[in-house]
Amino acid sequence: MRLGGAARNLVVIKIGGSLCADPRLRLWLDAIGKIASTLIIVPGGGPFADAVRRAQPAMGFSDKAAHVMAMLGMDQNAHAFCDLNKRFSICHSADDFEEAWVRRLIPVWAPSQLAGNHDEVAQTWDMTSDSLAAWLAGEMGARLITLVKSAAPTQDEVNAEDLSASRVVDPLFPMYLARSGAKAIWLGPDDWPGMQNALAHDEQGQPGLGARIVNAPVEHITFGNPRAG
Repeated sequence: MRLGGAARNLVVIKIGGSLCADPRLRLWLDAIGKIASTLIIVPGGGPFADAVRRAQPAMGFSDKAAHVMAMLGMDQNAHAFCDLNKRFSICHSADDFEEAWVRRLIPVWAPSQLAGNHDEVAQTWDMTSDSLAAWLAGEMGARLITLVKSAAPTQDEVNAEDLSASRVVDPLFPMYLARSGAKAIWLGPDDWPGMQNALAHDEQGQPGLGARIVNAPVEHITFGNPRAG
């Protein structure tokens, strides 16, 4: 069952954790804060998730524990984003999203409560904020997933599985994108001035900038148990 109610013109925007140390992060947050569309921001884990990666081999805790700790890192980044833009509101659940929209605020998702132990969310490093954004988009019935990355696309259309193979997105992203039913675009770090135009892409899914992310037909994706393997 999806978390969202009636279908809405919803866009999920994932801000890559690699932008946290980039001065353009503030430009992105300011640009997104001016958008009137119905949005949810998904923050990457950034330096907080990196700290978990460094600590795991030294301490020896499991991938399951690391998964929860990395999502707590995303929670921390969500709080940082909300401090940097007063139009943002920290949100943990679908009810929180609805309340933020009523107040004309932009939800920033802190995922640990909702996704920390969800059966459909893989407890592995293969499940990063990219796949979490796609999973949330499917749950909320979003029309579009926008991935903002520190690397810029070099063509107008890219394949999700190719992006996974080149480690631009995580290995599970093609599966969660196929499940979501949403369209997806990839924007580079300098695309913030055209953000509004990117969200106003046409019915064929062609973005005003960046790259459209295409996927294999759903019947060619093996879903299985995302925790397996």
